[in-house]
Amino acid sequence: MSSAFYLAWQFLKNRKSRFFFLALSIVTGIASLFVLLTIYEGSKELLTSKAVAAIGVNEIVVKPTYRTGLLLVNKEEKREITYDTASELAAIPAVTAVYPNVVLQLPTSLRVQVFGNTFESDAPVFGIAPALVASDLRRSDSFQDKADDYIPVVLSRDLVDFYNAGFADSLGIPKVDENFLLDKDFTLFLGYSSFTGFKGDTTKEVQAKIVGLSNKVPLFGVSVPLETVQRVGTEFNKGRGKITALQVVTNSPEDVEAVSKKIEEMGFQADSLQKRIAGIGDNLKALSLILGIISLVILLSSAVSILNTFFSDVTEQTGLIGILRSVGATKSFIRILVCAKAALVSFFAGIVGIIVGWFVVVLIDKLLLINLPFFAGIEQHVIVPSWFVVLFSLLFSVVLGVLATLYPAYYASRLDPAESLRY
Repeated sequence: MSSAFYLAWQFLKNRKSRFFFLALSIVTGIASLFVLLTIYEGSKELLTSKAVAAIGVNEIVVKPTYRTGLLLVNKEEKREITYDTASELAAIPAVTAVYPNVVLQLPTSLRVQVFGNTFESDAPVFGIAPALVASDLRRSDSFQDKADDYIPVVLSRDLVDFYNAGFADSLGIPKVDENFLLDKDFTLFLGYSSFTGFKGDTTKEVQAKIVGLSNKVPLFGVSVPLETVQRVGTEFNKGRGKITALQVVTNSPEDVEAVSKKIEEMGFQADSLQKRIAGIGDNLKALSLILGIISLVILLSSAVSILNTFFSDVTEQTGLIGILRSVGATKSFIRILVCAKAALVSFFAGIVGIIVGWFVVVLIDKLLLINLPFFAGIEQHVIVPSWFVVLFSLLFSVVLGVLATLYPAYYASRLDPAESLRY
């Protein structure tokens, strides 16, 4: 075996020009495969991480189902979620807690100063249970109703990216991060809309403070403790707030599917991490099919090039094969020799292809980081090459080269020694 590889290496060194363009073909194919696999893995990791950040493994988000007409604006709730609904869901045996997410039914706007610029905009106020965002807070007791002091607020992490890409770049002001925003004060105007100028019978100006950022709160608007919304709503005679969704916590992740089924039987939508990941899986299947077809076309072209090159090489080296057979080389040795040449070419071409693919992936990642944060909330990297993809691509390169050379190797081993010496 070692002698076959040594001899194959000597043949390759003496015929560099013949195998140079073959190597380029393999480099192109493996680089393409590496890039496509990395994009697939990166997309899967990105989508899954976003889903995990938004909902826990043993949580279910319950929303009303809608009866939709010919126009989307014609939709109406099929069954409204009320506080009684929360009690019904809490009675399910596997449910440990039910937290209502409510919206304050009152026009509100906010005013904030950032780097000497004043921003004023309408902003809905959502009420959520402190327990839902406790893991995202620096101090677990910071998100509690403070009637006589200030209103604690939790913002969506994705909202920071909207500001950085949508406002900071266009206005030429510095970008912000989580550390900058924490403990930042701003003003909330209750009962007043800065967009329409509407003022209710009662208006109130209150101070608010950002105490945390989370992916579990609505993207637009400000999220405050549930008790705060209920207190303010009662104060303005607007009730305890309209429930937009219920956050249901089960005993364990194994209970999520059964509880979700019961919730859907009650006429509500049940969204869970498992369901989101299943949806991601369906989308990734379509993506993998497209990427697979592209990879197949590229790799088939490389395989045809390998087959053609080595078949031509065997034909040109007929005399040399005859000499080897005449001095005792067996048919299996000839087959191994041809395959060894293919393995060596594919191995080194595969390494170069992976290096080229790595640089392409880094370039794509930088381009995506420039363009995606505005709507995807990307913080560091979109796609990152993994060692699994590196090893798979290299192994695939060698296997592809050897498989594509099996027929030329078989043909070479079947040559008659006496006839071969005539060339």
